[in-house]
Amino acid sequence: MLISVNNKSIDNAPDITAADTRGWFPWNPKYNISNGRMIPDKTTRPERWLWEDRNNYEKRVEWFHKARYGIFYHFLAYGDRTLHSKNGFTFSESDWSSDRWNQIVESIDVEKTAEQAEELGVGYVGITIGQNHRYACAPNPVIDSLWGLKPGQYNSYRDLPMDLGRALAKRGISLMIYVANSKHKLPVPDEYNEEECNELWLEALQWYSEHYRDLCKCWWVDGLQAVSPDPRGELYEYPIRLVKTLRSGNPNTLLSCYHYHLSDFIHGHCIGAGKWEKQRINCKPYFGRWDPDFNIQWHAFQYIGSYWGDTDTPLKTNELVEYATDIVRQGGVITFDVGSFKIINGKTEPCLEIPEAQMNQIRTVRDALT
Repeated sequence: MLISVNNKSIDNAPDITAADTRGWFPWNPKYNISNGRMIPDKTTRPERWLWEDRNNYEKRVEWFHKARYGIFYHFLAYGDRTLHSKNGFTFSESDWSSDRWNQIVESIDVEKTAEQAEELGVGYVGITIGQNHRYACAPNPVIDSLWGLKPGQYNSYRDLPMDLGRALAKRGISLMIYVANSKHKLPVPDEYNEEECNELWLEALQWYSEHYRDLCKCWWVDGLQAVSPDPRGELYEYPIRLVKTLRSGNPNTLLSCYHYHLSDFIHGHCIGAGKWEKQRINCKPYFGRWDPDFNIQWHAFQYIGSYWGDTDTPLKTNELVEYATDIVRQGGVITFDVGSFKIINGKTEPCLEIPEAQMNQIRTVRDALT
């Protein structure tokens, strides 16, 4: 028997739909054959819940709901981030080498990172293994073997997520790991095409999953979305297989993506720079904890700098506090993306140390929720 989770709207909600509250990814996107591009598909509705499935899901996601808020680090081989803009997500081969990447990964003090998280009262900490470039802050012998790489060439010698996860676990804080839905920016081996690389990537993700097991409480998958209306199609099946693969090491782990038939909570990607006023008014769980269209935990993912990983504080503290407390008190969860780089001798280096001004803003959120 399929069930539906009913949600009640609240009195002070603006005149918007549930989709309007979901930020950049309001609907489960689907490939539109008629014009050959991605469009929001308003006809998409989930029919995923049997009674037993629903009960198991609510138990699995309960720790996340109780966490209320967490922080996230984009730990990446950045380009120049001195301008506080998305140009910092560009990658230049000349900026990085294997030696430099490994030296920076080795230098991270995970105990200090965990101490900051504990002080802020967060329930979880997220970290990228890699995104939009070749370097990763963890080893993966499967990637090295399949792509013909040397240990430490692109995958660091040190296992930074493992060390961070253990430091957090001592303090009762959960670890969330961010992975890409495909091969980062690794080159395509000569003997494979792009589609075959997806199969290789599933092998790599299985190693990650079985390696981190229960230490990873949530996998955050970038770029995973429904792209084909044909259930027989390879592109339709790949997200389903990827989710199953990431749960091979821990069947109870949560998974976030913007394929809302598969995600355990709303992705919540904030609307973007210059649209904070719209974000803080529209993107709240006005319809309750469970999103009424997809029946999953409502969640927002908000950078508090000018862009992902930025170190400045353009948002007014009182507005940020009001936004976060409204979300939590209405049953939602919020993740703060925090500053994650330093400029050393003119070079951008990733770090896991929140700037003091951002610490002060999250401290104020903590105090408001106490």
